[in-house]
Amino acid sequence: MPTKKKESRYSWLLFFVPLLILSLAVAVPLISDSLGGNQGRLDVVATAYPYHESPISLIVQAEVNGTIVTTPDVLHLVAGYYAVEFPVQDGYTSPATKTAVVPAGVTATVVGSYYPIKKVIGFTGGYTNATRVSAIHGVTPVSWLNLSSQAVTLQSDFFGQLPIQPGENATMVFSQPGSYTWWVYTDKNVTGLITVS
Repeated sequence: MPTKKKESRYSWLLFFVPLLILSLAVAVPLISDSLGGNQGRLDVVATAYPYHESPISLIVQAEVNGTIVTTPDVLHLVAGYYAVEFPVQDGYTSPATKTAVVPAGVTATVVGSYYPIKKVIGFTGGYTNATRVSAIHGVTPVSWLNLSSQAVTLQSDFFGQLPIQPGENATMVFSQPGSYTWWVYTDKNVTGLITVS
């Protein structure tokens, strides 16, 4: 009579232990991600650099991988790469799209830097490149550049008289909206208008 080989009480472990290990290998990273183990933070900031003044924080609607956020904001994100786009702001150059790298457990910062667009009025020998210029109050620097070979006097009811040497300029930011007439006294007088919104 054949004898039946007695199976070990623990032989079932040969099947279930590898299955258990495989299940844990898949489940642990998923649980870790859901508990924030693979998350970092992204600080999204927009900063303006007014002419000759300290930087100021801007509130803009930035876009992070297609999601709109209002700056400044801190986002909790899965570690990875994120495209951050900053919107156009009147009177400022627009920041290029930035790629933010967000490591796990770390705060990364991405800054959209806005610089005012300067308006330059060049003049020489009674001629100017612009007689009418528009500007934004508190933002746009307006610069008068003396391209002639002699000193000239720039005058306006707004700022009085300013002497400008050859090759030099006078720059200002208008603090209030309005229309401002200016004159440059040379051998031929030049006049113009600044419209400030």
